[in-house]
Amino acid sequence: LDVAFVSPLIQYGYKPAVEALESGSDAKKPVLLYLPGFDGTFLSPFLQFPELDTIFDVRCMTVSTKDRSSYQQLKTSVLEYLESTCLLTADSTPARTENDDRRNNSTTESNSNNTKTEKPGKGGVLGRLFSARPRKRPIYLAGESFGGILA
Repeated sequence: LDVAFVSPLIQYGYKPAVEALESGSDAKKPVLLYLPGFDGTFLSPFLQFPELDTIFDVRCMTVSTKDRSSYQQLKTSVLEYLESTCLLTADSTPARTENDDRRNNSTTESNSNNTKTEKPGKGGVLGRLFSARPRKRPIYLAGESFGGILA
């Protein structure tokens, strides 16, 4: 996978976003994850991000033009990012990572294409994301074109 998750305003040095990061106030905002269209970038809505940053901690997924991931691989990438970034477990420790899942007989398994699939009946990543357990903060997904389908 040639997929990255970035904070575009931090990446480009937008002063209010950098100050919020340094003060820790951005950690209190809900997360807005922008999922791009087929171009794989966040350029189209970039001018809207400063205003959105007044309410949200704006994050974006980017996909390299060389990436040939399947829909399932992209979906798994988004879910794992959200789980690692936005969740707390019931005992208020950080959410499990992919490595923790492997050690603890994970609810995901690899198929013949080396893509992860959810084991039925266990809840998997989706179960953990949308369970009643406390989250660090709310999660909002915004998608453009293909990103809308992915959201």
